[in-house]
Amino acid sequence: MGTVGVDYLVVGFGVAGGMVAEALRHRGRTFRVVDHPSPLAASRVSAGLITPVSGRQFYLRRDLDRLRPAAVARYIALETELDMPLLQTMTLFRAFEDPAERSLWEAKRDYPETARFVGPILDGAPEGLPVRAPYGGVPILGVLKVEVQALLNGLRAALGPETFVDGEWRAEDCRVTPDGVEWRGIRAAMVICCEGAAVVRNPWFAAIPWEPIRGDSLTVKVPGFPVEWAASRGVRLAPMGAERFYVGATYDRKDLNGASSPDGRAWLERKLDSMLACPYKVLRFHSGVRPLTRNHLPVVGRHSEMDRVAILNGLGTTGTLSAPHYAHYLVECLEDGRVTEDEIDPQSNWASVALGG
Repeated sequence: MGTVGVDYLVVGFGVAGGMVAEALRHRGRTFRVVDHPSPLAASRVSAGLITPVSGRQFYLRRDLDRLRPAAVARYIALETELDMPLLQTMTLFRAFEDPAERSLWEAKRDYPETARFVGPILDGAPEGLPVRAPYGGVPILGVLKVEVQALLNGLRAALGPETFVDGEWRAEDCRVTPDGVEWRGIRAAMVICCEGAAVVRNPWFAAIPWEPIRGDSLTVKVPGFPVEWAASRGVRLAPMGAERFYVGATYDRKDLNGASSPDGRAWLERKLDSMLACPYKVLRFHSGVRPLTRNHLPVVGRHSEMDRVAILNGLGTTGTLSAPHYAHYLVECLEDGRVTEDEIDPQSNWASVALGG
């Protein structure tokens, strides 16, 4: 079999790689996608929630007003193109964990940047919502739920099986020249690395301060829980359809490769027992590793020393929010010569990235 010539080789098909492939498709570019699914891939166990206000400090998501419109527009367009529902708007009831958390929110609730996404403080859960809220809580408005698995399955079908190559990616196996890259019989003008947490093993980007986090999560069945609501109190409960809900997640910076932790499952169930005022059944226990950087900013742009290598990674827990914007942004940089913003550009922040290939 001869060498296949394409414009791009995309490594990884999680949310980041999927949106890069979608952006290239709209540009009419030719490409192949290296997809070797990992059991710890974060996109495969993602809740898909986009929450405008989050964290114990009730902070507004960084760059929300830029990233959210791009995400909504892209997902709505893909609903039409792929002929499937992908996006749902809902409310998340945030039950306060203790009086201190309630006091903190009472002090911040009139901040204009967060007030537009938050309803009134309630002394208990909204009527019909089986959530324990002894310290009260607050509705978080404008929460979006992205059907991540449907999105990736729909994109895969639209791109066609000939687009995908099943193979374990190692940068050491890829030959990089001034004219392009070659990997396993595929020659491309450029490779875009979107391999998620596996990037920590990629020598091309070894100088970037990656700090991946593994999270254990559950899939549970909760009969009768309103599907238009999500909830949180220590853990997050997000609807998945057919009375199934995502519950997560733990945060483990040390054990990134092991099997799901029994301690993690016990912790999740304790939190769920404390939050839910109705019975549930655990259907599945799973783990995923989220790629993050030390400064919690994504890494987007060309390699500092290899012009034929680019990256989109480090989206962390906000992949469904930020991937649509940054994928199209990266393609604009590569295709149109747009200059990458300094704070996310590997050439500006980590100029001594190790060479490979």
